[in-house]
Order: sequence, then C-alpha cells, then structure tokens
Amino acid sequence: MSDTSTPPAGWYNDPSDPVLQRFWDGAAWTTDVAPVASSAPLSPAPAGFVVNQQKATRRPLHPGLVVGIVASAVVLLGGVVFAVMVMPSLNSQRAHQADIAAKAADDAARSDVSALAVEVAHYHWSSNGFQPEIAVVDGFYAFTDGASMTRSPTASPDVEIGGVTGTGYYDWCVWVTAPSGVVKDFEYSLQGRLAPGRCDT
Repeated sequence: MSDTSTPPAGWYNDPSDPVLQRFWDGAAWTTDVAPVASSAPLSPAPAGFVVNQQKATRRPLHPGLVVGIVASAVVLLGGVVFAVMVMPSLNSQRAHQADIAAKAADDAARSDVSALAVEVAHYHWSSNGFQPEIAVVDGFYAFTDGASMTRSPTASPDVEIGGVTGTGYYDWCVWVTAPSGVVKDFEYSLQGRLAPGRCDT
C-alpha cells in the first residue's frame, strides 16, 4: 500500500512568498528557492504543507524615542547655526569694542599731553628754567617741586606720564603713554606741537 498523501518531489509555489518557488524533495521543503517563472504555470503548494519560516518582524519605534531623536537633532542643528552665524558676529563685536577702547585711550593721551603742554610752557615762562617733574596726585597732574599749575588738569585713568625733556622755554617737550592705545605714545613740544612720540627719549 502506498502513501498517496505525499506529493511527488518538484518545484512548487512557496507558501510563504508567492513570488518564489521552493523545491519539495518528496519528504520536506528544502532551502532551495527560485523566482517564479512567468511563462510556466507552477503547481500549487501541496495542501497542508507549510514552509516553516519565520518572517523577521520589525518593531515600531517607541514615540518617546522618536521625540528624543528629533529633539537632539534640533539642538545639534541649533548649535551648528549658532557657531556658524552668531560666533563670528560676537567676535567681530568684541574686536570692534576693543578697537573703540584703544582709540579712546589714544584720545585721552592726546588730551592729557595737550593740557600738560600748557602747564609746562607756563612753568618755563615763569621760572628760572629748571626742568619740571610731573606726578599724579589725587587724580590730578601736579609739579613735584610744589609749583602750582594754572588749571590742575585731571589725569585720565588709562594714561601714564612719560616724562619732560629740555632745559628751558624753547626746547621743552612733554610726553605721555596710553598702554592700551593703538598709537600709545604722544608728545607735545613748542617746536613740533602735538605728535605721536616720546620726545626722542
């Protein structure tokens, strides 16, 4: 007596994928597969025989994970935009502010040396030709020998006294320095008036 419930060996439609055919060896499905040929009709899969294959299932992403990924991407993109667009602008502003501060220090030095020039000229005109020394006392310029200044000019905070040169009314020169300035050093003399320099010291 023969078993008629087992189909003969051959290629049959794959029960798990209709676009493939799988080989039946007469006892079990093999791993051999081939695409379904469109010209030749295939025998349907034997009834009751199922290929034991598990399809890979993809779990959907958790909504919280998706939100976290999107939020991280937005933050990262925002950081890149900030670095590319805003940082150069901030650096430019800082450089501009530093330039303004340096020019302001030079302006203060020009103002201070001009005021001191008036005092040094008056000192030489009214004295015996001694060379004056200048110091800052309580925020004002003063002669160290006690001679009075006509206006007692205020010393600017970013300006330092450089010195006074010469021996009399016709060859005196006074200079100051602004360490944070662009030009920094300014002199004033009877011959050369206001100019950048240190009275040739």
